[in-house]
Amino acid sequence: RVARSFGTQMAIASSERIEVVAQTLEAVDSLEDLRSLEAFGAGLYWALWEQVPVNFARRERVIPRWMTFGSRLSPLTGSARRAATPGNAILNYLYSMLASETTVALHVVGLDPGLGILHADKVNRHSVALDVMEPARVDVDEWLLGFLKERIFRKIDFGEAPDGTVRLSISLAHELAATAPLWRRAVAPVTEKVARLLLDGYRPDVKLPTNLTGTRRRAAYAQQTTSPPESSTIASAVSIHDRAVDKPAPAPRVKVALTCAECGKPIAGRQKKFCSKEC
Repeated sequence: RVARSFGTQMAIASSERIEVVAQTLEAVDSLEDLRSLEAFGAGLYWALWEQVPVNFARRERVIPRWMTFGSRLSPLTGSARRAATPGNAILNYLYSMLASETTVALHVVGLDPGLGILHADKVNRHSVALDVMEPARVDVDEWLLGFLKERIFRKIDFGEAPDGTVRLSISLAHELAATAPLWRRAVAPVTEKVARLLLDGYRPDVKLPTNLTGTRRRAAYAQQTTSPPESSTIASAVSIHDRAVDKPAPAPRVKVALTCAECGKPIAGRQKKFCSKEC
């Protein structure tokens, strides 16, 4: 869905190939094959991001490679860690917040965040949080695409370490931190679904609390406020549960502060492009 939203011929072709890969997942019976398919799809997907523009104020003189999102694989590590471009640095920060919200959600449903399933167990890493957060990454990606289209950055929004690692400024980090509630809502139904799948294999008779989504509470309320036949009420409650778990409501967008295209200072009006007549 995100790949298709780029709108180019390359994006449409890549999205079709990714869809073909997704349709073969059910026939795969080994983790190694699953990882290979994921890597193939990821290569198609992240290639579309490389030329996404990262806009800076006209007065700002920045490193040319900062002007686009760039490769998802950092030249410093060969992986996504230690981003070398501002776009990747922002995405890493957002993913870290998503991982933190997933860790909290796992504790709520009674799962140990450290016992990885697809991600290997490592010291001081919440491996299963990295597993469970995967379906919610799409929400982060979609939000970031919109953010990059609207935001005009300044050079002081980022810093570069001696080894080339790009860091976010404190003010930009604070602004991005305001999106945490979005990722909390996005990961809630996924976490409850994973917990339900694991519990069904061990104690299918135990009811799982839905503290994260409030699904059972809403279903109980609906049952109390309506008076259809008993079988219809139960079916309705199950239907509500399935919709809440499998199709979470899209998270609302966080209001993005607009900045002047010339000097990068914040501006109040949404229709304005510059902060003053001089700019």
